[in-house]
Amino acid sequence: QHMSSDEQIEQPPAPPSNTIYIGNLDREITKEQLEQLFLEFGTITSTKLNVPRRDKFMAYGFVRFEELESAEEAKNRLHGNRFLDRDIVVEFRRKPKKKAKKPKKNNNNNNNQRKGNQKKGNQKNNKKKVQVRLRNERDFEKVDSENTV
Repeated sequence: QHMSSDEQIEQPPAPPSNTIYIGNLDREITKEQLEQLFLEFGTITSTKLNVPRRDKFMAYGFVRFEELESAEEAKNRLHGNRFLDRDIVVEFRRKPKKKAKKPKKNNNNNNNQRKGNQKKGNQKNNKKKVQVRLRNERDFEKVDSENTV
């Protein structure tokens, strides 16, 4: 059964941050329009806008203010307001959940290891060739020694 947005389980609010998330934006919005909406609250240091390719998803963005107070005021005054015929969501940005990290590998070491493995592999192949050659030479020696006796 589909839950309406009012019935969905609410997450606890994100801790205050100078970066705010703006959701449920019209897909036709421009970065400039988004900045214009928030300029009155303070100095903006960065703006990001994401318009998903699929039509069923709404655009969203992030605005980072120089001051935390600017972000708080923008969130308090604009959350739920109508902008370009949509009721927008304005919240503090949530930090992405950290995935279990694999140990970092240094690219230089990886390249060197790969080269080293290749060298080792080549050395093994060379040894096999030498061993085969030596075995064949021994066989010839045995044959020669048998023939000379």
